[in-house]
Amino acid sequence: MISITWKRTTSALKRFQRGLSTKTSYYDSQSGQHVEYTNAIQIHALGDENSPTIEGLASLTIPSAIKMHELLPKNILVSSEDTSHGFNIALDVSCTADRATWDAIIAKSAKAVELKKQVKITLLDALDASPYDVQLLGSLLADAGVNILTLSTGISTDTDALEEVYEALTWSDVVGLPMKQRVGLRTAPEEAQELLEFAATTLEIKHYDVCFKGNLAPTPAELTKLFSLWNVQHSIKF
Repeated sequence: MISITWKRTTSALKRFQRGLSTKTSYYDSQSGQHVEYTNAIQIHALGDENSPTIEGLASLTIPSAIKMHELLPKNILVSSEDTSHGFNIALDVSCTADRATWDAIIAKSAKAVELKKQVKITLLDALDASPYDVQLLGSLLADAGVNILTLSTGISTDTDALEEVYEALTWSDVVGLPMKQRVGLRTAPEEAQELLEFAATTLEIKHYDVCFKGNLAPTPAELTKLFSLWNVQHSIKF
């Protein structure tokens, strides 16, 4: 049971409350459907078939489709353009790539969505591209049915650049799940604390990547330690 004392500052309490899992639903007139989503922080892991079991992971991305241990997260994503393996898929595309490259990824995403698969796209070079290019690419992918759009910041720690890209991306009016509920973040494993804190407490980004090996993103332990320091709640349980 979690108790909140009056000693908490207002900002800390707000951050705590934002992290709690609450479901919201609304009627989307464009699709003619009721859309339901959660405001909870979701953590997505990058690993392989030997990754440890951690309760509360939103997904686990693996490099190839193999028989997975039943105790691993149910939401397995495979970083392969092949959709015959039965798993959801995770793909990358650069925001600075040409339109032909974008169109190829958009088409593959749409095909996977038609097969009732979830698609997670990592937007590489997100802070090096024009915010308007990121907005356009994100909107096209969202229209194709992609439900997670992860901004990869590379080695950048520029909070202003992240805010500009995030605002441009979330300005888009898309069918179904609101863009704010689709946006995720992948930072460098080191020296990105300020960027992560800004994303979690100011922008309130909902999805975060972690890496079990710690070479593509912070490890689960590193990220959750920071979240605890900032009173940001999450679902990971060690």
